[in-house]
Amino acid sequence: MCDNCQGTMANTLSEALLVSTSWNTASDDLTSQPTKTLVKDFCENTLKSDEVSKLYCTVLDVEVSEDQKKDAESVGVTLIPATRSKWADPDEDPPVVNWLFNHDKYYQQLKDLHNIKYVVSFSSKTKNAAAAIHESLFPQAQLHQLSPPEQNGVLFTFDIWNKDACGLTNYHRTIIHDFSIRKAKAGEKLIAYSTVIDVELSEDQKIDAEKCGVTLLHAQKKKRANQKKDLPKLEWLMEHQSRYPDLGKLENIKYVVGYAPKTGWAAADIRETLFPDAKLVLINHACPESNCLLENDDEEDPELEEEMLKMASLADLLFSIGPTIYEYFKNAYRATIDGRQLSDIPHEEILPKPGQVYFESEMVIGTDTDRARTILTYGQLDTQEALKTCELTAASIGNVANNFKECHKVCPDWKVKGVSKQDIKKTQNFLIEKLNSAHVMPKLYPTYSVQKLLQVLQQSHLCLPPSCYTDYSFEGLEAMAAGLPTRVQDDSHIASMIEKHFPMHTDVCVMTCKETCRDQKISKCLTSKTEAFIHARILKKISVRVKWSQKAWQNLLLYSKRKKGPRNQVLVTL
Repeated sequence: MCDNCQGTMANTLSEALLVSTSWNTASDDLTSQPTKTLVKDFCENTLKSDEVSKLYCTVLDVEVSEDQKKDAESVGVTLIPATRSKWADPDEDPPVVNWLFNHDKYYQQLKDLHNIKYVVSFSSKTKNAAAAIHESLFPQAQLHQLSPPEQNGVLFTFDIWNKDACGLTNYHRTIIHDFSIRKAKAGEKLIAYSTVIDVELSEDQKIDAEKCGVTLLHAQKKKRANQKKDLPKLEWLMEHQSRYPDLGKLENIKYVVGYAPKTGWAAADIRETLFPDAKLVLINHACPESNCLLENDDEEDPELEEEMLKMASLADLLFSIGPTIYEYFKNAYRATIDGRQLSDIPHEEILPKPGQVYFESEMVIGTDTDRARTILTYGQLDTQEALKTCELTAASIGNVANNFKECHKVCPDWKVKGVSKQDIKKTQNFLIEKLNSAHVMPKLYPTYSVQKLLQVLQQSHLCLPPSCYTDYSFEGLEAMAAGLPTRVQDDSHIASMIEKHFPMHTDVCVMTCKETCRDQKISKCLTSKTEAFIHARILKKISVRVKWSQKAWQNLLLYSKRKKGPRNQVLVTL
């Protein structure tokens, strides 16, 4: 018990009940639940000279950890965990705030407390529960609602946290890191959370998350499920009430952020069920319309578009990664879905920033006297769609190899990374057929980490990323950020970004669909390597100065209910 609660006891012992969902051992935790600091403040500022012999605190946990017990006992607090029937299914009856209202069932120990003088709520989430307990069990006690310094939170809904991953996973990490830096500079009291489907967090994950300014919320397996078959998967996010009990303990979540279509539905459901006052922010990372004409395939995926428009109808703010996806949805949002005009929802373009590790990497300039000529293509090449985007690339590399052979030049090597191990042979046969050349053999490698990719980028002379995906492809941008000469197809996501944000470099970096244009640009890059690397270095220096995410975070707007006339906007500078 803290010093202010000690002293000579009165004839009638007086006690205080703290109504909470959890006990946090961290004094600066966002959730606004009791900590040692808050309890001391309560004793000093509220109780003052009043003598309280004992403090109790409810928690939603069925079992309390030893760290929690010791931390609470250090300020004289006894934790009261919930009690659940031994016949109840833990997966069907997860801890929720409503347990506090149903205290006759889950907190029968409260009936044994006879000298409660104070009933205290530390947050808005438990305010009504504290009032209900006060009215039914301790009407003679004083009811207090304490308001700790408000700290708002942002919950990112995603499945993975891995500093060594590429693509959207790396972008997710980058965007949270930038968010944390920007809000810290602005002095904003916003704390970031991110879900992961891992059941346990590794030390590397914890350390890296702390470095990026985010708290990771891991999943839980269902106790009565087959442990060998109940493996982590994306669908767990939709089962958040049983898989993520810690979500229900968070306070003051201001934004719930999801990636559409990957985690859009999960983010919308979490916002609706747990944080109805929060703003739902969706980041579009896929384009239903594929700009490359694939044989025997439709250009557009109507089901994906319909799904993403329905997600958008639930959102308060929308972002789209890069110009191609942004322009597509700028037009698509002219529609009305479920009675809501989508064009009324704020919609902003967000730039696809590569990870900082690529900008920090050093690239040794290749010289014209070097005999080695290595071409790199990488990405998630484990689908038929992704493979078809390599057809034109393979044909051009084959033409260049044939021309080099006729001119007695060393033919290029072609490394292809991102092919699943079971598909390597099939993919290699497909690419050999499209190459139509006996002078170059594609060398295929499975998936890769960031560090391994950086090594391969430093050993290459040219990057030819797949032309287009439904999902945004970050491959060419990562190579450009590393300083590797990169040439992209004019129908790709990256090409549209270069044309809009780096127009001076369009002629060099963007290839048209004409075969001669592609062949000439690839050939020139491999024969004039010094010139190509100098240009790549210039482009890298320019891209370093780009404020990739500043506009996005500066345009994270809070929109009040729309009235007639212009939108009422309040700018939040993060």
